[in-house]
Amino acid sequence: MGALNRRLVAWYRRDLRLYDNPALSLSVSSDTMAAPVFIIPSPYELSRAIPSVQLRFLFKRISELSKEIETIGGQLIIRQGEPEVEIPRLICELNADGLCFSQSLEPSEHACEERVCRAVEAMGAAVFKAPGSSIQSPDKILTAQAQPFQVFTPYLRKWRENDPPTPIPAPTMLVRFPVTSESIPSLPQSDRDIDSISLPDASESSAQRALDEFLDNGLIHYSTQRDFPGIKGTSRLSLYLSCGVLSAAQVYRDTMDRALSMGLKADVFTAELAWRDFYRQILHYFPYVEQECFKTKYNDIQWGNDEELFTAWKFGQTGYPFIDAAMRQLLTEGWMHNRARMVTASFLTKDLHINWQWGEKHFKRYLLDADLSANNGGWQWSASTGTDAQPWFRIFNPTLQAQRFDPNGDYIRQYCPELKCLPSSIIHRPWMMSELEQKQYGVLIGRDYPAPIVDHTQRRQQTLNLYKSCEAPGALDAEAG
Repeated sequence: MGALNRRLVAWYRRDLRLYDNPALSLSVSSDTMAAPVFIIPSPYELSRAIPSVQLRFLFKRISELSKEIETIGGQLIIRQGEPEVEIPRLICELNADGLCFSQSLEPSEHACEERVCRAVEAMGAAVFKAPGSSIQSPDKILTAQAQPFQVFTPYLRKWRENDPPTPIPAPTMLVRFPVTSESIPSLPQSDRDIDSISLPDASESSAQRALDEFLDNGLIHYSTQRDFPGIKGTSRLSLYLSCGVLSAAQVYRDTMDRALSMGLKADVFTAELAWRDFYRQILHYFPYVEQECFKTKYNDIQWGNDEELFTAWKFGQTGYPFIDAAMRQLLTEGWMHNRARMVTASFLTKDLHINWQWGEKHFKRYLLDADLSANNGGWQWSASTGTDAQPWFRIFNPTLQAQRFDPNGDYIRQYCPELKCLPSSIIHRPWMMSELEQKQYGVLIGRDYPAPIVDHTQRRQQTLNLYKSCEAPGALDAEAG
């Protein structure tokens, strides 16, 4: 082994792990020492860019990562400020040769990378870029005409044809440098409702245990149970993926290995990982989706944007039990089941006629696993404004969705305890109870639980007219045919 004579700064952002970290591995070799660093934005940028519920988990994860790096001899150097200032400053302090980082596909983060690269290269130092958080890089999954896919099914077919990268082992040793590291700052003041959301364990070993638990006990039932929010049928790995405690490539590889050993097919679960890549590719090639509809003609929809209806939706007071259960789960846990995310998003846009961007912002505020591309893609799918979206004339019926995916009302009873005494035959439509039944079960509509704030049947027809106004004449008939 040659002498350690090169120093590289390894810039941590959305890859907060030791295992399968391409940027860190670029910085660690027989002749290179890595100096891991995390730059915490200035207080203004911090409060503006990162919702406080995610910030709480991020700081918890940084603390755990710091301990994990210390166990192999290194130090996570923490600085607060602008990355294009702090990283060149650190390179000078360390007399380092350059910078390594994993690339981001988010427009604002990509712009920050460009500023940092210009500042580092102006010093005469080198810049090494590693692949980002996708399993497949956007430039690998293209059409025969070298264009990005806009429909998921052919994208998935091409995605499956490409072998994913092999996960990279974690380094066994890092070096501690004689430079100062700042403390993690105090969290900005936030609302009590967000502060009350409990945080899961943030260590890399906890994330690995969660993955192993899913592969051991959940994968076998995933394809049949994933749509039912009243049971534990999903992986619950989204938080660890969104902040990079787990790499998506590792999740894919471990899933495929386990499925092979158990004689299972894992196509349904791995397709969800492909959706994650797909939405990242859309954001990369069509960055305007962050601010407007992918299908730009729908920017002209005349949303009602009723503030009172929006407030009722936010706090789970719509009178539709499945919707209310989901929205209350979000407020209390910082998470929501994926089926519930689709139904609540459809309800906001197509029953309440409120702009999908209002809902996207609300989810971003409360979801621990909020991810720009996935959150944006999911909302635009439900609102029928995005790529490969649910057709605008197909509108979820919130009651039928509840009866199908929460048939016994278990999910509703968990988050709407005022309805827990209702039998399964009534719990999905409590407003249909007679006065005698309301007294019998102790649930008076309008007092103990709200009446529906809108009539779904009426709103459905209004929605068709709302979207049809943005379509060419005859579009509804053509699509329905």
